[in-house]
Amino acid sequence: MGARWDVKLANEFKKRNNEIYTGVVVGTVTSINPLTISILNGAGLFSGDNLYICKNATEYKMNVTVSVTTDRGNYTGTGTATHEGLKEKDRVAVIATEDGGKLFVIDKL
Repeated sequence: MGARWDVKLANEFKKRNNEIYTGVVVGTVTSINPLTISILNGAGLFSGDNLYICKNATEYKMNVTVSVTTDRGNYTGTGTATHEGLKEKDRVAVIATEDGGKLFVIDKL
């Protein structure tokens, strides 16, 4: 005789309510073009539309101004600083979407 319908329903609720949430995971950049990130010792590979890249993990340039005061006077300089993007073998902090199908690449480690 099979399990009662109420027991089956309770078991389904239990499965639904006890989903495993991975949280923040350390990934490794395995390729730059196309950008590919490996997680969980190669158990998952993500690339292309399956990645959301936060600004901290991208290369970008910014204008900077530096002012220094010494006993000889005030000095000001301007220039451009480059924030380095991802490179192969970089370790990155990633968070999976709820369905586990995509990754948010948060930052380099």
